Amino acid sequence: MSDLYFIADKEEAWIPAKRAGGEDTAKGPVHHMVTLSGSKKTLPEKEFQACETVSQNELDVIMPNLIDLESFSEGIILHQCRARYQKDLIYTFVGTILVAVNPFRALPIYTDEYINRHRSQARGSESPDPHVFAVAALALEHLASDQASQSVLISGESGAGKTETTKKILEYLASVAGKDSRRTSTVNVAQQILQSNPILESFGNAKTGRNNNSSRFGKWMELNFTPEAKIKGCRIVNYLLEKSRVVWQIPNERNYHVFYMMINDDKLKSKLKLGAASQYHYLNQSGCEVVKGRNDAEEHADMIRAMNDLEFKDETQSDIFAGLAGILNLGNISYDELSNTSGEDQVQIANKDYLLQACSHLGLDKTDVDKALCFRRMETREGVIQIPLNVKQAQDLRDAMAKEIYRLIFDFLVRRVNETIFNGPGESGLSIGVLDIFGFELFEVNSFEQLCINYANEKLQYFFNAVIFEGEMQMYRAEGIDCEQITFQDNQPCLDLIEAKGGILSKLDEELVVPNGSDAKFVQKLHSSFDKHTFYRTSLKNKQDFVVKHFAGEVTYRSDDFMEKNRDSLAEPLTEALEKSTVKLVRELFEFSKNDTGHTGSGGSPSKGSLKKPTIGKKFKSNLDTLMEALNSTAPHFIRCVKSNSKQAPKVFESPLCLRQLKYAGLFEAIRIRKSGYAYRFNHDYFVRKYYVCTSKSVDGNKAYCTAIMEDLQAKSDGGITSDDWAVGNSKVFIKTRKPRLLIEEIRNAAISHHVVVLQSFFRMGIAKIRTFAAKYEAIRKKKEALKKAREEEEARKAEEEAKKAEREAREAEEKAKREAEERERAEEVREEKEKAAKLNGAVSRIQGICRIFHAKRAAKVMRTIRRLHEAIHARECEGLQRAIKAVKREATYSRKVANLMDHAREVLNEVYEELDLKAEIEEAIEKESVEMLKMVLTKAAERKMTGAPEAVYASQLLEKILNRDDAKERLNMLTYTGNANAVLENADELEEAIRQAVALGVDQDVVSHAEKYYEKVQTLLPIRNKMRVAVELASRKMVLEGLEERREFCKVHGDDFCKEEMTAMKNMLRMFSFEVQLKGGETITPPKADSGESNIQGNDGGFDDIRLPKWCFEQLQTVQNAEDAKTRDFEIRQMERRLGSHEKMREVRRVYKWVCQYSTWRHPDHEAMIEAKYLPGGSFSLEDAEDANVLVSQNKHRILMEREEKKKQEERRIKEAGLQSGSATRDRSVRKQATFRQTGKKGGSSGYGQGQIKRGTHKKKAPVPTAEKQLNQMMKDYASFYDTHRIPLDWCP
Repeated sequence: MSDLYFIADKEEAWIPAKRAGGEDTAKGPVHHMVTLSGSKKTLPEKEFQACETVSQNELDVIMPNLIDLESFSEGIILHQCRARYQKDLIYTFVGTILVAVNPFRALPIYTDEYINRHRSQARGSESPDPHVFAVAALALEHLASDQASQSVLISGESGAGKTETTKKILEYLASVAGKDSRRTSTVNVAQQILQSNPILESFGNAKTGRNNNSSRFGKWMELNFTPEAKIKGCRIVNYLLEKSRVVWQIPNERNYHVFYMMINDDKLKSKLKLGAASQYHYLNQSGCEVVKGRNDAEEHADMIRAMNDLEFKDETQSDIFAGLAGILNLGNISYDELSNTSGEDQVQIANKDYLLQACSHLGLDKTDVDKALCFRRMETREGVIQIPLNVKQAQDLRDAMAKEIYRLIFDFLVRRVNETIFNGPGESGLSIGVLDIFGFELFEVNSFEQLCINYANEKLQYFFNAVIFEGEMQMYRAEGIDCEQITFQDNQPCLDLIEAKGGILSKLDEELVVPNGSDAKFVQKLHSSFDKHTFYRTSLKNKQDFVVKHFAGEVTYRSDDFMEKNRDSLAEPLTEALEKSTVKLVRELFEFSKNDTGHTGSGGSPSKGSLKKPTIGKKFKSNLDTLMEALNSTAPHFIRCVKSNSKQAPKVFESPLCLRQLKYAGLFEAIRIRKSGYAYRFNHDYFVRKYYVCTSKSVDGNKAYCTAIMEDLQAKSDGGITSDDWAVGNSKVFIKTRKPRLLIEEIRNAAISHHVVVLQSFFRMGIAKIRTFAAKYEAIRKKKEALKKAREEEEARKAEEEAKKAEREAREAEEKAKREAEERERAEEVREEKEKAAKLNGAVSRIQGICRIFHAKRAAKVMRTIRRLHEAIHARECEGLQRAIKAVKREATYSRKVANLMDHAREVLNEVYEELDLKAEIEEAIEKESVEMLKMVLTKAAERKMTGAPEAVYASQLLEKILNRDDAKERLNMLTYTGNANAVLENADELEEAIRQAVALGVDQDVVSHAEKYYEKVQTLLPIRNKMRVAVELASRKMVLEGLEERREFCKVHGDDFCKEEMTAMKNMLRMFSFEVQLKGGETITPPKADSGESNIQGNDGGFDDIRLPKWCFEQLQTVQNAEDAKTRDFEIRQMERRLGSHEKMREVRRVYKWVCQYSTWRHPDHEAMIEAKYLPGGSFSLEDAEDANVLVSQNKHRILMEREEKKKQEERRIKEAGLQSGSATRDRSVRKQATFRQTGKKGGSSGYGQGQIKRGTHKKKAPVPTAEKQLNQMMKDYASFYDTHRIPLDWCP
């Protein structure tokens, strides 16, 4: 049984883990899991049973084709793709499906060597390596060998690499099947097909938030082949170009590449009189004009070369770029709103220069276009009337004109490319189609474009499932296995919901023709028609949204602008003006569009009885039907492109993102189809090698042997395995589900354990026998060897003794003669040596006497020399060192000690010279008072450890003094030389401190005088401003009115720019007071009889009324919102309603309570006590006594000044580290936090009532906000923002 399981993980999606044990809890059994990295996790029984098993071998081995795995699951598929990606193996086969993970970097795997390798693999019996070239090679080989058309379906989300994969497919086909193309032009058709990519990418690709080169259209490229499997031509069909991008882009995205490429061509820019991209409304909305890593000028040059290769005439190219320039100028047209003589609103073009330029580029009549863009034509019985448009309608009409022109230009490019590269289907009728189409899309806001895209993916998924299902059935038929119970997920009901008669697209077309049709009515019809449909439901958040349950998940569609996006038409006046264009290309574009299918009657000219122009949805459905017919007539090959990470960074694999894309690609539906039959498959050889231990039978033939093994396994399973759970095919063994496979593993483990026990018993028996008889056999062997050895030794000893005796006698005679001769020679040598020794001893005695005298003299001289050097080094005088070194040069030649000491003296001499030079530099720096020179010499002194020298100490003190004086001067300048009066007020305290420091450090008197005058001016402004801020913070109407009056008087003398933000906050406060008065029920609420002692709700004064509720109301409502269950809460509400007397009164009380908790937290019953505790420590006086704001801040003035002086004494280096700090830096963080909560609306106010309500209501959906309350919300945001950033610090004093 496998010890590893795949468990869910947030970061890696699925990770392998071992089961470390389990236990029974109150909630049921749980299992303790340990991952391979050592982390622990506990799973309940239900989650554990759902975990897929995996073997260690499957984790360790990287498979090129995952169909060869023993088991299939999301975890093992993701693990294999991740492991291969980390080794730069970005391609993986899952059966015949190729998974391509975008590496976001260039890899050297697309050379001619790879092309030849995959070409040979496709032709031979060798299994192909996973590669995009392998898919192209298989398609081309099957086309030639089977004489059947092929198709390659490439899908994936934006940024997954679909466009690049399509290029590689075409590159392979052009390289292998395009070299012998019979074509008279200098450029063969294969190269021309490749050259179509730069043109279509320039006009159809753009930068999005997910991809820098995202295709915003789908395309079907059908390559036609000759009977010899050579490319004859190609036909391109485009689908659903994203027209809205021409006039609008979200932040960090761009319009289509061609606009920026055109502007970056200086010659073309000058010819068309174009400006920078930032000057055009259609290009500057998103704030993104440049794409990193993309050179628009070079891309433009490549596009022009491609147009020339595809035989675009110069006139055609000029007309195309003129049309694009006209679109840019159309986007800059703006409107002025005015009233006509009858009092109706109408518009006129404000900047007619752009209109003139647009008409010039497009060859249009300025008067006709001006009128068509400002009026709508309506036909009545009395005749044709012109209805003026408003600004919004006129802008929409302008944008519709720009989008239609661009769409027609793009369609023209596709037709023009086809004219060059398409030469008919050919004699063989064979083709390879390459489909590059958008993947499943799910955004925060999904519109008509996403519906069409997901509809196309539903179609392709249905086709994909059918192909995979047929492949499984073919495999079972080849293996000779009956498996009729296999089914696959049929998404035909979802397709019918969208495309069938009476479906979503049909009802959208109907709404276009009914009178007064609208998006809202369209959605209502969907709700009423499909309310009980399995694949449809109503959105719970917005009734104007609807939800479709696609194969990849539910998608919520926003119905806004559905009808406008589906309507593929332009106003008749504009169409007529464009049909009369003097530019040939523009005129032909609209004439072709007019004569296109569905536009005209049978006569070929427009008439009232002709068919209406088909909608976008109808066209798209028709194109999809045609595409599916083409796909059904081919043998398909699937490539699923996967985006490895959202950062577009190399070597990064985001597992959850990749898993989601694999699900959207339908791979796991293919796995589900496989699991619905026999999920586990084993080759005969592998099965026999692994499970032969489970049977004692011996049968010839792998199939029969496998059958015998399975029969024994079934017999040993005690009914756990039945005959329906397994089957033996011609080459594989099939296991249906996980349960019998686990039982098989258990039986195998038991069999292995049994065989091991038997082998161990035989082994132990042999060891025992060996140990019993080994000692006896060893003793007999040793005895025989000892007797034999004794005989051999005795014979050898006798022979050796005889030989030694004879040798000894001969040697004795020879030695005797030799000894006599040596004695004679030795006597003669002794005599001669005695004579030589006598002569030598006399000479040696004389030489030794001379040497002793010489060495004694030299040693005395060396000692004197060493003593002289030591004295010079100790003295460290230049002259003494120089003389000593000069005097000992001779002695250094024969005394190593003297030579070393002389080198040391030279080093000391150099050090003395350097110290003298450094002292001179320090004195020069002190004299000049240069900061840079002082820093430099002090650094040198520190390196030479001279910081204790008097010169260095003085220089350090002088440097610190200069730096402090410069810092103080710079600080004064930053605080005084500014034109922002409010900023000066915020920094008033710091300015006073900076003046004192500057005077103490000796800053220039003119700088100090300027700062003192500035400070005197600020002192007159601070009290007024602080009083206005305190009035806002205390929410005192009286203080607000007084503050506004004082500011008005002050502004008469000093101007109106003073404290504008404070004035706005005070006015917002007065508007909130006024809004509170409008709330009903506040004054008429009375407590019940039990609380008759409580005071009723009353106003503060005659000017306005507070909406305060008595404490019993707050306490009762707080009990309601703190109720643990709905039953208790309903009971408390009914009790309070009975006490108040009516449901209407209860509703008003809850409304007032909500207002107090969310917006007027200072108006609850304990407001005065809270303010007193916050601003009046000790409760020395009440708020009513604080008529002026300065009373609050002046109470602790003396204490605060004393604390500041104490802090200055404790900070020794305060002047050096001082910097500008905002006057708001000392604000109370807790107060700022409360103000932020009131601003964002995520928590209640400062009272306990608001906090409790918000915490318990976190997961509840808010009720719709009335219009008046929305206005007040905005006032509260303005007030809270001011309150948070202009609060007076608690320790402030003037």
